[in-house]
Amino acid sequence: MTMVRKIFNGANLFLFVLVIFVIINSLLSFSESKKSSPPIKKSFRVLSSNKDNFNQSIYFAKSGLEIFTITNPQVNLRIGSQYKIDALTKRYEYNSQNFNQSYFLSLGVTGQLELSKDSQLLVDQNCDWFCSILRRVDLLQKNIKKTYLNASCIEFAKINEFLNPKIKCQEVAALSSGLITGDTDGIEKSTNDNFKKLGLAHLVAVSGFQVVLLTSFLERILFKLSLPKYLRILLSVFSMLLLILLVGPQPPVLRSVMTLLIIYLALSLGRSVEYIRALIYSAIVLLFINPYYIYSISFQLSFLASFALGSNIFDQVDPTKFLIKFFKNLSSNILIFLFTLPILINLAGFVSPISIVVNLFLIPIIPIISILNIFGLIPILGSIFLLIPNIFQSFLLFFTNDVGPNIALLELQAFSLFEIFIYYFLLSCFVFTSKILLMNKKRAVIDSSESTKNLNE
Repeated sequence: MTMVRKIFNGANLFLFVLVIFVIINSLLSFSESKKSSPPIKKSFRVLSSNKDNFNQSIYFAKSGLEIFTITNPQVNLRIGSQYKIDALTKRYEYNSQNFNQSYFLSLGVTGQLELSKDSQLLVDQNCDWFCSILRRVDLLQKNIKKTYLNASCIEFAKINEFLNPKIKCQEVAALSSGLITGDTDGIEKSTNDNFKKLGLAHLVAVSGFQVVLLTSFLERILFKLSLPKYLRILLSVFSMLLLILLVGPQPPVLRSVMTLLIIYLALSLGRSVEYIRALIYSAIVLLFINPYYIYSISFQLSFLASFALGSNIFDQVDPTKFLIKFFKNLSSNILIFLFTLPILINLAGFVSPISIVVNLFLIPIIPIISILNIFGLIPILGSIFLLIPNIFQSFLLFFTNDVGPNIALLELQAFSLFEIFIYYFLLSCFVFTSKILLMNKKRAVIDSSESTKNLNE
């Protein structure tokens, strides 16, 4: 009875109703925007550009709250500039079998702008402050890519060739960019497919991991400097905003930043908030700001994986012993696998059970490699730090392309909406029940030890 009251209290019920309301609002907003309409005058701002597998230009443009792709326009578009033209909006579908549409949805892009060839493209010649920032960020990203490319293809070219002669140096450099900025240019489609088979696609995509890594590292330095608490929080928030500018407003980064901001806000008010509750609040805020994130695959996977980590029952156990640490990492990987299973199956049609084992060994190493890659951006001395990441990434690519094609995949049918609801309901009930039982057992052991101590006294 006590357990039921803890789960179904007033605060939790209110939060549940709020989540349902936000989800319904997001689905209705997306459904309304999908209605077909003739080409209309559309204003948009170019955020960034990229190249597809056929070396064609792809631009990412913001129009209102939404982000669209513009594929191979008749003219070169300038980063940061605002344009106006007759355009037709085409929405990407979540259940689309098109690889590019699935990829764009994972970035939070909701559709494509088809520019009318007969209309004249009107451009705002004035580059405002936001335009200037976007162009500086674009230049910074190009310089970062150039630094990693120089290290892999010139400075450590012979080492990489000796370790793995089959792998192109551009792929080694692209792994560094993927770990830090999420830029996957240079990684071939076959390598990406092998990463997916091994469950390592998160290594070459921008995620909330970069935010947590950056803020944790910065907080340690600031704590060592004995700076006041409010100043440490302000500097951490500032670093998170810089990271958003660097990698773009992608759903996983926004999720992690919003969650940390909510936790920081609670701490500044002298209160504490549970990680899972802060995670749910951040999802609500982001969906209020942009309802179209509901169809972002990356948004879904990022929140489900973070929810799985926050639901780890071994968080209630003393992690000082090695065996406890091992089981904590193992249970985290299993929970992430279970919580993201329906989305991955509906997206790819298969699942790789070996991903749990592979991630168990790789996850402890990735933070070290990521930090060394960040240090590699330091002028003059940076290349010293990039030697170890280049060796590790070369071995990782060898392992991925050698083992990936031979992995036995478990093919499953797509989950229906009703099956997804039942699946997550049962999984959540199991996790929360296990966590509460473990907390009660721990409390009973503490009470028993205190009673024994009082009797002895």
